[in-house]
Amino acid sequence: MTINELDIRYDGICVYATIAVRASIIAKIILSFVNLVLLSAIAIFSLEKVPLAAVAFSLLEFFLIRFTLWNLYGEEWLIINARSMSYQHHYGFFTTSLRTIPFHRKITFIPYDEVKENGQCYSKLMFESYDQNNLPQLIYYSVLHLHEKDLERFNKHIDQIFVDEMTFSYEMPPVNLN
Repeated sequence: MTINELDIRYDGICVYATIAVRASIIAKIILSFVNLVLLSAIAIFSLEKVPLAAVAFSLLEFFLIRFTLWNLYGEEWLIINARSMSYQHHYGFFTTSLRTIPFHRKITFIPYDEVKENGQCYSKLMFESYDQNNLPQLIYYSVLHLHEKDLERFNKHIDQIFVDEMTFSYEMPPVNLN
């Protein structure tokens, strides 16, 4: 498994995380080959005036091109602050709309879909919080696997948001997590 790349920064209010897809060269070659075959089939059926087959292969290509763009250029963008979480997916040539989910208590993440390879552990993240009635609320499922060291770094930044929020709201001196 290739390690997806985590770029994370904290500006004192929000944590900005970008998780980039790192697909293997073999996967990229296979996807490119399959796209080439489908495009050739579309061209041949269009020239031979077989519209039903051309439309069917065009639909297959439409769904495969999104998967291909994700594996070539895909990034998952997350923005977390003390009151909401926003996410967006970037496919290289287009980006999904920004979606924001509010929450009322501290957000936490739980690793799920763990994969172990060569003694390394990779996990996806399930973000959850509590609503105004103190009931658990699922906020977001991440799409990409992260290395356990990246998970620790991510958790440290999320904890820092809420420590800073608490010190600001109670006018306490700043606390540094060492």
